Amino acid sequence: MDTSGSHTPKQGRHELDLPKTLITESGASGAGKQDLLHVGQVISERYRVISVIGCGGMGAVYKVEQMFLKQMFALKTLHGQALTEVGIRRFHKEAQAASKLSHPNLVRAHDFGVLENQQPFYVMDLVEGQNLSEYSRKVGALSIDEVLDIFIPVCFGLGYAHEQGVIHRDIKPGNIMLAISPQEASGYIPKVVDFGIAKFTETEERHTLTLTRTGEVFGTPIYMSPEQCTGVKVDHRSDIYSLGCVMYESLTGAPPFHGDTALNLMMNHQSVIPISLKEASMGREFPSLLEAIVAKTLIKDPNARYQSFFELARELAILKQELSSPASKKTLSKTFSKTVKDIPASLYVTSKPEQAKERKAIATPVAGVVGAVILISGVGLGMGLNTFLTPKPKPTAEPDKLAMAQAENAKKELEEAINVGHTRYLNVEGLSSQPVQIYRFPRAFDIGVFKYTHETVKTDNWSPAQGSINVPLQAETYLRVPAAKLYTYPHLLRGFQAGDLQHLHIVADVGEKVEDLRFVYDISLAHCSNLRGLKELFVFGTGTTDKGLNFIKDLPKLESIDVSDTNVTAAGVQTLKNFPDLDFLGIKNTRGAKSLIDKLVTSKRLRILNVSQNDITDFDLQKLSKIQSLQILFLDSNPDITDEGIKSFKNLISLSIAGTGVTPEITDHLKTMPHLILLTISKDKWTAKDVQNLEAALPDVTIETRKFDANNRMTKWNWREEI
Repeated sequence: MDTSGSHTPKQGRHELDLPKTLITESGASGAGKQDLLHVGQVISERYRVISVIGCGGMGAVYKVEQMFLKQMFALKTLHGQALTEVGIRRFHKEAQAASKLSHPNLVRAHDFGVLENQQPFYVMDLVEGQNLSEYSRKVGALSIDEVLDIFIPVCFGLGYAHEQGVIHRDIKPGNIMLAISPQEASGYIPKVVDFGIAKFTETEERHTLTLTRTGEVFGTPIYMSPEQCTGVKVDHRSDIYSLGCVMYESLTGAPPFHGDTALNLMMNHQSVIPISLKEASMGREFPSLLEAIVAKTLIKDPNARYQSFFELARELAILKQELSSPASKKTLSKTFSKTVKDIPASLYVTSKPEQAKERKAIATPVAGVVGAVILISGVGLGMGLNTFLTPKPKPTAEPDKLAMAQAENAKKELEEAINVGHTRYLNVEGLSSQPVQIYRFPRAFDIGVFKYTHETVKTDNWSPAQGSINVPLQAETYLRVPAAKLYTYPHLLRGFQAGDLQHLHIVADVGEKVEDLRFVYDISLAHCSNLRGLKELFVFGTGTTDKGLNFIKDLPKLESIDVSDTNVTAAGVQTLKNFPDLDFLGIKNTRGAKSLIDKLVTSKRLRILNVSQNDITDFDLQKLSKIQSLQILFLDSNPDITDEGIKSFKNLISLSIAGTGVTPEITDHLKTMPHLILLTISKDKWTAKDVQNLEAALPDVTIETRKFDANNRMTKWNWREEI
């Protein structure tokens, strides 16, 4: 069976040429010059127009820079004939719909405003790439594998939108963007755009103005559902029908219905049953499961279609897994899935009656349907592992079951070891509107220590990153991985993509020679360059260098980083996109760290700063005291710091001054610091009696005490033993 379409056998998919365009298929002209913004114009004192992406009679889209964040966005305006009261309200509603949606496969709105000439605008994610319509025009019918890679994540994105109470109502190839993403094997991530005629569900409608009424028809006729064509009230299942039309066209090269006029098209949607994919593509073979899935999306009665995009995603994912199995490929074209087995044979219109009978006869359930959908937004499925051991001839004697089990376990462990990081750890499973997130780590061994935090979780849940771990949706995830693991499994971190991981701590193993593992750290960070959701990176005490930091410098959400005691320099830290607007910065014993102080003074977000062991002086502290957001400060092992430097601070909640020149005379000033709850000092300047007096003076402050050992390393000091 041919599943490659017109793709090259070598790659299985077309070479993707993605020009930097955006969003919709709007015409290139149609707006009056007076309506257009000009390059360099500043909007709302924070967005600078970089270029015009596209414009039409209804509005225009621009590439803009948020001047303070130094980030690029798309800005959409409304103008021309659309500047009516209802048009403006609908435009506002479009922005509201897009702002509700935070999902990797949807475009989100971030801001809304009105220009001086009363033109409304909103700011959204900048999506660089091309839409599915443009792509299909270049390459023709897509392969089955590529269709699955595009439409499974699209289903999850639209399913999420429906959960948020938003119905798109204009699903078409022009509104599915293939956003450039070099990290993905395909080179792109599918994203649904343009919620211009989106509708809120009844629950959400109570909180917004009703802008549509029964009898009004919205959408693109080629892809409109039967109920949408009649102007009756539509729900989320209308989007499922429209996406079915798009899938049909992507697979066959033509939409399911044609018509000389929009009216003819809409009548066909209501009364005509589409021909099969095979007939529409002039004889190309398709798995019967795929024929059945597409047919079920195109059923006229909404109650007989898939009832959610999660159901549809699961069916497509099962098909993808079946196609990855050589054994399944031989029988897949003669089987149906359990959830589509009851589709009437009449839906498969053929030119020969015997073909219809044959289809009806083979409409039986798949034996042993795969139970797991291996997927997360914007990515494909894990495709399984190859067999690495050659089967042995069947023995004449009764085999030793224990030995066979041990051999099988060894085989599985070998397969897992070879494939660590080559498939995505995060999976989403379940048919319901509340799918389950599961991280599937190797079963035979752990890759580190993993935990998650969520509003529903009240306890610490660190556990080995091994086997399957269920994680609530929208949870924050943490991984602590030893360098020795990265040395053993070089691609370990590649198994995390996009928003799969928010907090990463790479640990320098105790007992391991840093020089033996030095290269590991930078290589590992190279695999982190696509972790767009990473918020926190700790590599302190490792051999990380500026080369490694260069791989993650553009991560958009990075807000906490600790490169203390590494080979990273101040110059490397300065390359971080979010510097100096970090929340936490650890630069203990970092070459050139003092040069960063003047730049940190302007920070509005920095709460935690570690500048220990950097020759910091009282003069430097006077500058740092100007950071009003600063709450936690580590100054250890800076002997030139004195009481005068500490007096510059008033609002700290935690202060560490072990190994500095600060003396017990600072006690009176510490008493004036209303928020102080933790203080760390050391024996070199404080006696046991001094500490006792300090505790009495600061009863609400926890005092931690340190001392230097024979190797000049700081250790705990039990001062009470000296009283």
